[in-house]
Amino acid sequence: MASSGSLARSLACAIDLPEAIATTALKVLRQEEMVTKKGRGTSAAMMSAEDVATILIAIAGGAVPTQIVEVTSLLMNMPKVATHSEGPVKGFNRARAALSLFYSLPDRPTLRDALVGLIRETSDFFGEKEEFGPEGFDPTLDSSSLRFMLGMDARKLGGFAILRARVSLNTIATHYFSSWPQRSEFTSKGDIDPQNCFVIPAGFLSIASFDGRVFSAAIESFREPITTTRVRFRRLARP
Repeated sequence: MASSGSLARSLACAIDLPEAIATTALKVLRQEEMVTKKGRGTSAAMMSAEDVATILIAIAGGAVPTQIVEVTSLLMNMPKVATHSEGPVKGFNRARAALSLFYSLPDRPTLRDALVGLIRETSDFFGEKEEFGPEGFDPTLDSSSLRFMLGMDARKLGGFAILRARVSLNTIATHYFSSWPQRSEFTSKGDIDPQNCFVIPAGFLSIASFDGRVFSAAIESFREPITTTRVRFRRLARP
């Protein structure tokens, strides 16, 4: 598994952001112990799925360094307010979808919970992926259905997120998260226009929208082992 530094650089490349923005966000997260912090280079700590989710939210949040901790905490702890499933969710297909960690979130899930579930579905946490059958539950295989939208008001006081992914051959799940109230007419039928979903304060709204490329970059970096740059042989003393 990759280090936090290589993960941040991969995400910055996928989002088309300068590396400096990602590395600055990562530095702040480390200082505040919001991600795993240990060692450097080949001795750097391995990333957990929670670390990957936190770094992605921090980079996507677009906050200035002095606001990164506050903004990232607000966004990753936003509660799920609605869910919509496209496709049949009954019988065998319901049982298959229920195996998805992204589809079957824990009680009172947050945005980070959903991202962690999604990340774990696409990594090697389960070992033998073949156990899940030919339908597959890796959301990155259907990048056209995979979507992550994150937005905040100009003052960074509130936000929303919409996360969509395929959870089985015939089912796509969309989860909605927000610190703002839902619109009374919102029906959660797969709508991904935030203006139709949430009561957003008047004024400028910054939105970052990512497709499957971003998640693919995160997962590939997450799987990648830290490169060994130097091999040292220890000479044992003779008895």
